[in-house]
Amino acid sequence: MGRTTKNRLMSAGDFSWLDRRNYMPLETGDLHLWSTVILDRVELNRFLNAGEQQFVVEQFEKLKAAPLKPLGFGISARNTHPASQGSVKVLTAGNHFALTDSLSLTCDGTAGALRDRTENKSVIDYSSSVDEAVQQHDHAWCRYAHLQIDLHATDKVLEEDFGRWLKAWKAQVPIQKPLKNLLQQKAASWGARGVVPYFDMQMLARLRDKQIPRPVVTARLTRRVQTSRGEQREAPSRSALDELRGDLPRIFNSATVHTFLNALSVRG
Repeated sequence: MGRTTKNRLMSAGDFSWLDRRNYMPLETGDLHLWSTVILDRVELNRFLNAGEQQFVVEQFEKLKAAPLKPLGFGISARNTHPASQGSVKVLTAGNHFALTDSLSLTCDGTAGALRDRTENKSVIDYSSSVDEAVQQHDHAWCRYAHLQIDLHATDKVLEEDFGRWLKAWKAQVPIQKPLKNLLQQKAASWGARGVVPYFDMQMLARLRDKQIPRPVVTARLTRRVQTSRGEQREAPSRSALDELRGDLPRIFNSATVHTFLNALSVRG
C-alpha cells in the first residue's frame, strides 16, 4: 500500500483561521450555545452526505469567520403521541432509535454493559436492564426508564406493581439530579477537549478530500490556560486525539441536540 502523497496532506496554513480562543465560550457548558453549534454541524454533515458540497463550502466559510455564530438551521419539533403525559410517555419510534443508537455505543460497541463474565467467557445477561446499560455512559438517559407493561392486567394490579417497581428501581439505580447540571459539566469538558474545532478541521479535510497530519491537529488544538505559573500551553495527547475521533459520531447527532433542549425545558 502506498503512502499518502504530499498533495493530499493539509498544512498548518490551511487552518490559519482556526483560533482556539474563538471556541472558548463552549467551555462554560452553555447548553443553548451547544445545541446551536452541534445542530449547525449536524446539518452541514447531512447536506454534505446528500452531495450538496457547494452549499456546505459556502456555509463553512461563515464558520471559519465566526465558528459559534448560528447558521440559521431550525429544529423541527417532534410530534408527541396522544397517550403521552407529562411524566409518563410512550416510547416513540424516534426515542427507540435514539435509545438503540446509544446502546450500540456502550463499552465495546456490542452492549458491553449487558455482558456477564462467567468462567472467563463473555455471555449476554438477558435479565439486565437496557436503561442501566445505557446510563453507564450517557447521563441523558438517567432521567428515563422503559417498561414492558401487561395491558391485560387490571388497573389495580398495574398500580400496585408500578409502585413496587418504582421503589425497587430507585433503591437500585441512583437518580442523579438535576440533569441540566450533569449535561453542562459534560459539555464544558467537551469544550475544554476541543471537540468542536476538531470536528471543523475534519469537515474541512473532507471538503477538500485531504488528510490532516497529526502534528497539525495537535498544534491547532493546543490551548492556552492560566496556571499559578502564568499562561501555559496545553497540547492534546495522542490518546486524547484518538478519543476525539471516536467521540464525533456520539456527540454530533440530532439526539444530542434534543437531549440538551429537553434538559433546558425541565423546571424545578
